[in-house]
Order: sequence, then structure tokens, then C-alpha cells
Amino acid sequence: MEKLEYQQLFSTGTLALTAKEFGRAAAALESCYAFKTNFRTNYLLFLAMCGQKKFAAAFTLAQEYLREYISDNERFEKLLFAGAQAQKFIEIRKICTAVAPYMSATENKHFFTLLARQEAEFVKQQPVLYHKLKKEVVYCGSFDIFNQRTVWRKSHALPLADYLITVGFLLKDPNVHQLIKVNVLDDLRTLKVADEYELSFLDHKLYKIQPNKLHLFASSKLYQAFETSLLECNQDGLGQKRWEEVRLKLSLLYPFETQLVSFSKSWQQILLYEKEHLTAAEKLWANRLESSLTAWNI
Repeated sequence: MEKLEYQQLFSTGTLALTAKEFGRAAAALESCYAFKTNFRTNYLLFLAMCGQKKFAAAFTLAQEYLREYISDNERFEKLLFAGAQAQKFIEIRKICTAVAPYMSATENKHFFTLLARQEAEFVKQQPVLYHKLKKEVVYCGSFDIFNQRTVWRKSHALPLADYLITVGFLLKDPNVHQLIKVNVLDDLRTLKVADEYELSFLDHKLYKIQPNKLHLFASSKLYQAFETSLLECNQDGLGQKRWEEVRLKLSLLYPFETQLVSFSKSWQQILLYEKEHLTAAEKLWANRLESSLTAWNI
């Protein structure tokens, strides 16, 4: 695209946006954004998408310049509105929780009140969907793995209070896949939830978990040691593939991976399912992890 063509398209997009011709504006601005990625075009395209009521796409687009949206109260409010219309209540709660320490008491009150209002509006306007979502999350373990993943993604459409209650059933259900539980725990950790939950783990035991005290999975020394070691040992070109397998299996052990696993040859063999020289106890963990990962990938 030549510079003149870009300028003409950008002008077409901005004029169409002003005239509330949102489809025409989005088409022109999408071409501009593909040619030159910057915040100004991102925001104008976001507004055009919102005008088309394509709120999920607009919310996803905004993540590319999230800092810029957060830094301005008007833009941030538009972002939260788009997220609410896209039924991404947990995602916008996580954003608000992350930025809360950097806002004034007045700003926090405003934005969290706005969120609560949007949640209440969703419950009022879509009661059938709301009750269906709650039921699906509570009984997530009754679905096959593929549909469990769908239920988990849909659970982010629940208002915070309902999400916090329903995922409690999910976490202690032994039939829910461990990777889904790991994602839920990360949501709760990010939301700084202090309430205690019961977690059914891979060893078929129940554990008490306090999410706000959990560590960030990728920040542990164990994670970083395995990542560095496996990526550096890449003579056969399979270092990245081995690391991806180890990373997934380590995540299956979250939040206990730093207690259960040591950075050692035997644990690397367990994680890579190299069972030849493992003890009976080590083979048990190797089989548990392999079976769980296989079920997830079906």
C-alpha cells in the first residue's frame, strides 16, 4: 500500500466513523491497521467495531494496546463496556483488579460500580443463559473433555459472585480435567481471591487452596530451570517440542509442582515419559501425567 492510498483510506475510515457508517469505517480502518499498526488506528477501529456491535472482536483488538486504554478513564470505560457486552465479565474483573492499586479510591469505586451494574444488567436481560451457564459450570465434570473446555471458556460470562461459587464445584470434582482447574486457579489468583477452596488433585486427594497465596506458574525457579535446560539442549532440533511437553505436564501438577518436582534427571524422564530407568513410584507419576495429557489432546 502506497502512502497516499493509506492516507485516503484512513480519511475514509475516520469520516465514515464520524458519520456513524460503522461498517464502511471498519473496512477502511482494518486495511489501515494491517498496513500500519499503531494505537490511534487501533482505537478508531475499536470504536467502529463497537458501533457494529462486534464487541468480542473489539475487546480482543484492544488487548494489543491495553496500557493505552487503561491510561485514560474514558477509553477504559469504553473497554469495560465492550467487555461486558461481549460477556467477558471475569476478564474485565481481572483487568480492574490488576490496575486497582494505581487508581484513586474514587476511580475504583466508579469502575467497580460500573462493572456490578453491567453484571446485573446481563442477569436481568438474559436469565435463561445466566442460569444455564451456572448449571453447566457446576456440572462441568459430567461433560467430555472437549465440552469441559467450552464450559470453562463460557464460565467467564458469569458475574463475579456466581463465578466464585460455581467454580468451587468444578475444582473439587475429580472428573474435571486438571488443566481446566489450573486455569480456574490462575483466574482466582489474578482476582486475589482469599476464600478457601477444595481442589481434587491428580493423586485423587482433596487439598485446601487459598488462591491469593498461589504463585505465578511461569515465575518459579523450577519452571525457568527446565525451560533453559531443554531449550539449550537442542542438538536434534527437538528442544522446543520437549519443553512444550514438560511445561504442560508441570502445569498439570500446579500448584504443587514446586513441592513435588525437583530439577533432576529422574524428573525430566518422568515428565518426558521415558520410563525405562524409573522406579515404581516414579512410573506412577509418569503414567498419571501422560494419561492426563493424552486425554486433553484427544
